[in-house]
Amino acid sequence: MKAPRHYSIWRTERVSSDAAQRHAIVVHAAAEYTASKPSGIRRWRRLEIIASAFDELPPQYREAFLLRVVYGWSFEAVRREMGIGERMAKVYVARALMDIQYRLDAEPAAA
Repeated sequence: MKAPRHYSIWRTERVSSDAAQRHAIVVHAAAEYTASKPSGIRRWRRLEIIASAFDELPPQYREAFLLRVVYGWSFEAVRREMGIGERMAKVYVARALMDIQYRLDAEPAAA
């Protein structure tokens, strides 16, 4: 039997594959939606910005965001999964949200 790889490497790979799956789901849903709605182009652009901002988050922010926002875990569960304090889990999620919101606010309104 092979020795397991380092846990943090496994977790990073798992979060990366989860992010890729979530990104693909968002892109597919947005494509279907924009095909039927002219105003969907603005929504599509916002989804692209969110996906891009998400991909550029530091790994710990991304993992906390996925667990809390996408999967709906409690901060206590996020804390246990990541091996950090509950306050730090809240900080990671808040920073991820602020980073994504900053990217959305920086986008010109006409786009």
